[in-house]
Amino acid sequence: MDSALTLVNVAPPTPYFLSSAQIRDTIIFSHHSHPLYFVTSDTKHMEIRNADSGRIIAVWNHRDFLPDIVAFPHRNGGLPVNVNKWLRKTKLQDGTSALIMDTEWGPYVWKMVSRYRHKVSQESLSSSWVSSSLEPKSSSNYRALILESIAEPIRDDVVVAYLIHRLRLLLEDQAIDLCVGTARW
Repeated sequence: MDSALTLVNVAPPTPYFLSSAQIRDTIIFSHHSHPLYFVTSDTKHMEIRNADSGRIIAVWNHRDFLPDIVAFPHRNGGLPVNVNKWLRKTKLQDGTSALIMDTEWGPYVWKMVSRYRHKVSQESLSSSWVSSSLEPKSSSNYRALILESIAEPIRDDVVVAYLIHRLRLLLEDQAIDLCVGTARW
């Protein structure tokens, strides 16, 4: 045992829930009595606000013929950035697909475990996961994320990336349903 190591009681991971299965006009919370984010969206636009301050965290715009953009009003002068640059596709050494998410705290890797399950880690520490996203329904709440306490500084980034990815999957599913003829309008 290294005497330079200090034992610290690390806070348990925090689960985050959506108030509904739909992204449109949902609330993200960790406890029922305390909403953290308000999300308003349609198929082309999504706005994420901090529930306490009302401050806009991010605005995402889906564009049909150009790459989607995301703007963080409190960063880079609020200038929009191409989502494909903020969440860059890559292949990991083991051959799996992943996304590199650029944050103020450095790059983080979104590793796709399956279509609806991902893990996030610091790029240099790919074995130490700070978050994972899930889709299973839990009673009347919809679990979205589980975030380790050490990931609190990048919580906004993880939530925005999760919502963008989830909305992209929903749009893909709708396109498939439309092609197959099972679309529900």
